Amino acid sequence: MMVLMRHVSRWRAWPVLVMAFLAGCSDSGQEGAVETSPPAGYAAYEAEMAGLQATWGGVAVTDPATLPLSGSARYDGVLRLDSETAAGNVLLDGALQLDVAFASDSLSGSAGNFVSQAEVPYDGILTIANGVIDRLADTSTSYTILADLSGALTGGGETLNYAITLNGDFLGLQAGAVIGVLQGQVVHAAGSGLVLGDFLAAQ
Repeated sequence: MMVLMRHVSRWRAWPVLVMAFLAGCSDSGQEGAVETSPPAGYAAYEAEMAGLQATWGGVAVTDPATLPLSGSARYDGVLRLDSETAAGNVLLDGALQLDVAFASDSLSGSAGNFVSQAEVPYDGILTIANGVIDRLADTSTSYTILADLSGALTGGGETLNYAITLNGDFLGLQAGAVIGVLQGQVVHAAGSGLVLGDFLAAQ
């Protein structure tokens, strides 16, 4: 629980996301990977996230100084967005793939197959770019990873264009998972709004 609290405490304006994110957390989580197949809908994504939270909720943040100096790793999980739109807030869940190259301290990836809370599918891909690992980060006050997340999603009769900053940390002695938060802007036909979110993915 303490790990997840640290990740949401730096965004004090997230009461809805904080409650939703902590609802599935477990104080007795053990380090390990969760193998899943891409869910078919919003409820399935939420179930996958709950499983990831139960597994990783009690696992400590990885000391970035101990991360591998070579090799790579792929993390699969769930990315969740809360977007201000002309029709009100839209909650979207999608499948996240995060690829980390430890030798170059970089990361990339994408999120897609998004579905709204109303089980409406959204076409499009959000791409992770300019991802970096900070091996000197003090994880009590700052994040180990930083990246940009952008792209357009179309569904429910609207197109949403995202420009988001992604921040996060690795979890466990073997960096078996990645957890983090999102903040940025969404542009739509009627203007623009705030977008907040979170993500959790495991090897």
